[in-house]
Amino acid sequence: SQEHEKPLAERMRPGTFDEVLGQPHLTAQESLFRKSVESDRLSSIVLYGPPGTGKTTLARLIASYTKKQFKELNAVFSTVQNLRDIIKEAQDIKRYHDKGTIIFVDEIHRWNKAQQEALLPWIENGTIILIGATTQNPFFELTSALLSRVQVFELYRLEADQLLAAIQRALTDEQRGYGELKITIAPDAAQFLVQHTVGDVRIVYNVLEWIIETHALRQTCITYPMVQEALQKKAILYDRDGDYHYDTASAFIKSIRGSDPDAALFWASVMLEGGEDPRFILRRLLIASAEDIGLAEPGAIQVVTSCAEAFERVGMPEGWYFIAEAVLYCATCPKSNSAGAIFTARELARTRDFSVPLELKDAAKDGKTLGHGAGYHYPHDYHGHWIPHSYMPAGLFSTFFYKPSRMGFERSRFKEIMLRHTSIILSEDLQLAMIDAQGVQEAYLELLETLQAQVPHFQAQTPHFESILVVTSQGLVFSRLACITQDTDMQCKLLIPEASLALCRSRYFADFEQALLPQWFTFPGTMIDNEPIDQGALETFANASTTRELIVYGAPKHKVRESTLEALFSLLIPHFSKILYIEPLTLQKGLMPQILNHELDRDAYTQLLKYDNEYFAMRESNYVFENASHFCCKHVETVEAYVERQLTDSLQEQLLSLHAEY
Repeated sequence: SQEHEKPLAERMRPGTFDEVLGQPHLTAQESLFRKSVESDRLSSIVLYGPPGTGKTTLARLIASYTKKQFKELNAVFSTVQNLRDIIKEAQDIKRYHDKGTIIFVDEIHRWNKAQQEALLPWIENGTIILIGATTQNPFFELTSALLSRVQVFELYRLEADQLLAAIQRALTDEQRGYGELKITIAPDAAQFLVQHTVGDVRIVYNVLEWIIETHALRQTCITYPMVQEALQKKAILYDRDGDYHYDTASAFIKSIRGSDPDAALFWASVMLEGGEDPRFILRRLLIASAEDIGLAEPGAIQVVTSCAEAFERVGMPEGWYFIAEAVLYCATCPKSNSAGAIFTARELARTRDFSVPLELKDAAKDGKTLGHGAGYHYPHDYHGHWIPHSYMPAGLFSTFFYKPSRMGFERSRFKEIMLRHTSIILSEDLQLAMIDAQGVQEAYLELLETLQAQVPHFQAQTPHFESILVVTSQGLVFSRLACITQDTDMQCKLLIPEASLALCRSRYFADFEQALLPQWFTFPGTMIDNEPIDQGALETFANASTTRELIVYGAPKHKVRESTLEALFSLLIPHFSKILYIEPLTLQKGLMPQILNHELDRDAYTQLLKYDNEYFAMRESNYVFENASHFCCKHVETVEAYVERQLTDSLQEQLLSLHAEY
């Protein structure tokens, strides 16, 4: 019959929404798209998706439901005159019959800007309703004016089970398919066909038709060799100039960035098999060498460049080896995106007003008359060829663009760079000269190193502890230095009294990678304004602990220490069976009994009071005594360190003031 002379793919085209395979977001009974079509209230749309996913089918379904005139154009073959004729006809029908017109334009991305925008006035005044179909991303291929007047619906590749259903439908449908011929297909042949048709049901129908008509099959089974012969080579869905090019390239780049060598090789192969220029892949790898690998492995640029040069000398097919080597090398390199700091610096340079500091100006021409270069210190004249000084413009001293990672080569620079940043922050916050700020930093480093050195002693007393709770008056400094120097699995949970979490992250940790940010619990103002401790934060911390042993480290002595510790212990004691409190500075006699007075029963308090008296008596007379039950004394070696510092007015005020913290 005339119907059977049509290609199988055309004969099997669904006639109702329920027959459509896939696209449930458009064809389901309750979907808005289906409701608008069935009620004939559809507005202008663009159907976007890979080949063989049902774009033309949906357009034909719209034609079957609508009472409007339906006209169909193919953008490849139609001319401007064809469009004008349809528009003229639509105007006449609208004028004389008050009836609208739907124009379906297949492959609408093929039209140029003038052709696309020729539709605009007729869409706006309601003369026509446009249905466009495209395999290319409409946000790249269609004009913004046209996109603002249509709604875009995306169609997706068909899944394996949907393609298998299409095969069975074609072999069993006696009216449109090959049901009368009683043909079956072997399971392995069906799976092979599905796997090699990239979700395109049209390819499935074409392969079946080719096999059945070529072999004149009747009452037989389609075998694996038949399908293999018909396919010859897997169809690769790739367009060097279209949306699939960008999608595949994106998958390749993200596989490199995500250190997945297998995926990187796969997507590179998809591009090459699809006809991509190998030089495009090598260019992307060269970009990734700086963008995603960067200073974690500075040699990546040289490796990729060498592979690109080798490829040019050798060519294909042996050139596959050089591409593979470059892909695998980049995918397995340590990663750092710190080179991206240049874009933050560029943005600030464009938007901020600044001037070159006087000491950084060129002294060769105007040094004597204008004082250019005055106050500049030549770093090579100093130890380590460096002095603590910021070379940024005024107002940007503590602005850090470079965020070093702890990966690969960059790991060796991390500590040095971050400590230099710390000196700059302290200089600005404490209003100290840079050399004095460095001295403060070194003092806290010594305190931190002492704490870390005593971890084995802590483990002897509390072998099951998993974290150290640090209470310190300069918690931001301590926390920053702990994160910079911490290379072990032990995490310091820090109680920071003088700043909120938001301030900590925006100021003292603005130059940290997100993964390096510390975990802490804040009780803002407690040390300074006597505000209550954040009980919820402490309970969250306690509940998150998997062990019931805790080390509390108090450093250094500050205002309202007693009230703070008393409040802290009252909240911690109900959650932990053992708390080891370490005070690195000399304890005041009677302090601990005062703190724990309300937390211990009478017998335990009496033992602690006796222990406290004997401990301080021992310190005065070197008297040796036995440790009391529940309480013990541990002498640890103290480390004395001396830092040579320049005596300035600010340092003198810091050392001698009655209100000084240091």
